[in-house]
Amino acid sequence: WNKLHPWKSLTNWLSSKWNALTNWLSSKWNALTNWWFSLHPFYRQLPVNLIIGLSVTWLMMSFQNWVWLMEAEDASMDWLMQVNQNIVPSIKDSGIPPFVVLDIDNKTFQAWGEPLVIPRDKITHLIDAAVKAKARLILVTFDINRAIPFGEGALHPQDEELKKYLANYATDCQTKPDKSSCPPIILFRAFQPYPGLVQIPRTGFLDDVVANAGKYIQWASAQFYSKNVIRRGKLWVRSCTADKKPEIVPSMELLAMSKILGCSTDDLQKAVHPLQPKICKGFSIHSTQKLSPESMQFCGLTVDTEIHGTHPQIKYRMAWLIDEQPPALPYLITDELDIPTLVIFAAQSFTDLTPKPAYLEALNNSIVLIGESYREAQAVQSTPLGDMPNSLILINSLYSLLEQENNEPSEFLWIVDILITIVFIGIISRLFCSFWGRWGSGIIVLFILLPVFLLVFNYGTWFTFALPLIVISIFQHFINRLISNK
Repeated sequence: WNKLHPWKSLTNWLSSKWNALTNWLSSKWNALTNWWFSLHPFYRQLPVNLIIGLSVTWLMMSFQNWVWLMEAEDASMDWLMQVNQNIVPSIKDSGIPPFVVLDIDNKTFQAWGEPLVIPRDKITHLIDAAVKAKARLILVTFDINRAIPFGEGALHPQDEELKKYLANYATDCQTKPDKSSCPPIILFRAFQPYPGLVQIPRTGFLDDVVANAGKYIQWASAQFYSKNVIRRGKLWVRSCTADKKPEIVPSMELLAMSKILGCSTDDLQKAVHPLQPKICKGFSIHSTQKLSPESMQFCGLTVDTEIHGTHPQIKYRMAWLIDEQPPALPYLITDELDIPTLVIFAAQSFTDLTPKPAYLEALNNSIVLIGESYREAQAVQSTPLGDMPNSLILINSLYSLLEQENNEPSEFLWIVDILITIVFIGIISRLFCSFWGRWGSGIIVLFILLPVFLLVFNYGTWFTFALPLIVISIFQHFINRLISNK
């Protein structure tokens, strides 16, 4: 039999070696488990917690562009923004200029006779007041490009006056040697309702004026990404003009950021030019066009061209409501050094024949926004800080861009903070060993320690910190239940 089956001795030898190996591994495993269970429970739990926490953190970093995760993080920031509302860091240290809103509120609207269309002569007076006060930048946050109905082929006298004023303003600024009296004017660009990624701008009586105004008068979009509550803006709009030409219309906050930081508008157009639609032969084909390149860099800002990059989160600082009611005007918000950061005036105060000198002085070297909050305009939206007019949403969005260096921590600091928190959880869990003690310590960590971290680092990704710790707490709970059952 052995001669017929010579491999039998080989299998016996292999079997003996395998048994010896398994016995050796078993002895080593028993020695390792005995050593492991001889350790203090704190030292046994800590590496397990670190592995779980870092694994969850890695998964969140890898899938941070998922819509559900973005929405969860957006919602988690609401609490921090509510706590920090109207608490503004020193604008002197940050270099962010003050903001002034000339608001067409309910009282102003009633004083003007509740017109169907905001009188263009009033708009002209508001813009002229900001120009004469030497504002740093002027933004008109609603559509003034649609002509008032006035006979066939003719402009309403007020439209004609506004058109003439803006045309003369651009011409004078192009010839003036002193540009300090020529603050750039950014006008709201309206678009036709159109599904998909590419939109069609509405044409109007000011198109020719803006086309010939150069850098002194420019179009900009003002769109927000909203699901009942506005948490994100839109940095640009991909557009096809009526004559089938592709273009990119930057947002008001992006264009205003370039003006404030002294970055060239031409550089902005070069940065966004590769993102414009490839062709405009048929508007319906653009909804499937992919954005290329994958990122855009401009003026120190790096933008991922996917939705989470082109729709950056608005980190609200300045609120509008006081005790759930619109504020009485003028309304003032100051920074930590009591320097005016935001002043909202009733627009009626600047269309009078003799505006107050103090009001005009507030416009000097400020970012002036002409906005509307009267009820019929439907320009008040829901935000994490309650209702807010579009002009103030734009200010908060612009402030978020200007504060981009402090918006989020680096990935290294993020991981270090989570590691410190996990170690702290281990210490707390050993101090409170009972079931209710463990859950109580978890509540303390989630609702006291984490908010302290977030307040110190001044950002609100509460969910990013909470999820790894919640997973660790659930894991430890089931392990403890399993051990107790055994």
